[in-house]
Amino acid sequence: MSNSTIPSPTPPGVLYDDITWFGICLAIVSNAFISTSLNVQKWAHNKNEALGDLRKPYTKLPVWWFGTAMNAIGELGNLVA
Repeated sequence: MSNSTIPSPTPPGVLYDDITWFGICLAIVSNAFISTSLNVQKWAHNKNEALGDLRKPYTKLPVWWFGTAMNAIGELGNLVA
């Protein structure tokens, strides 16, 4: 058995390569997007509740669908990251 070490895929002194930084940044932005989308959806629900008897189903609210689309885009970003 030898005591050889496994070579590192990155040169000494370099913490991460560019694709790793891209993934880290994409994950941070995607999670911020998801958090914003949930706030948009909650805002749509609260505005709808304030209407009282004139409430609509939430699936009929364009702002709610916008929040849902933002959530889907954020989740896709996390998948790519």
